[in-house]
Amino acid sequence: ASQPRLELVLGRIRLAQVMRQGHSAGLLTASQGGLVHGLLHTAAEPVSGSMVPTVSIVGMPDNTSTAELLYFASSAGLSHIPLHRHDSPSTWYGYVRVVDLAIESRPLPEIIRTMRRIDATTSKLEVLRAFRAAENELCIVTADNKTVGIVAERILVEELFTPPRGTGIL
Repeated sequence: ASQPRLELVLGRIRLAQVMRQGHSAGLLTASQGGLVHGLLHTAAEPVSGSMVPTVSIVGMPDNTSTAELLYFASSAGLSHIPLHRHDSPSTWYGYVRVVDLAIESRPLPEIIRTMRRIDATTSKLEVLRAFRAAENELCIVTADNKTVGIVAERILVEELFTPPRGTGIL
């Protein structure tokens, strides 16, 4: 193993020990512990593990009326609706926020937000940074330049803050 990689592994192990001790001493809250766990164990994982595969995407064609989109969102409990081209059901490209549909009086094409394309091997932390930079909430996940799914910022944030069940904080 290379020296920098070895130092990184040893540093992570030491940080995990310090965090366990802090939690045991009552100095670390559950949410802080969850965040540390997420940063140590989840952040470097590929985003493909958090995506919704294309066959499972709950979305609509981009020529759907606002009323139909609002009804669909209400029925499905969605806050964002992924959109595909009306003439190509496998071509996901954008989304609308339900709140924008409800309060905006502009035509649908003007409130569609384009989803950024990210490679399936990109780390979850890198994708979160991309979400913040682009002010997006959904991204298209690709492999070999083909759409393989979408991922939501909310899901990645939850994964970083929530330790796996039954494993303790760290």
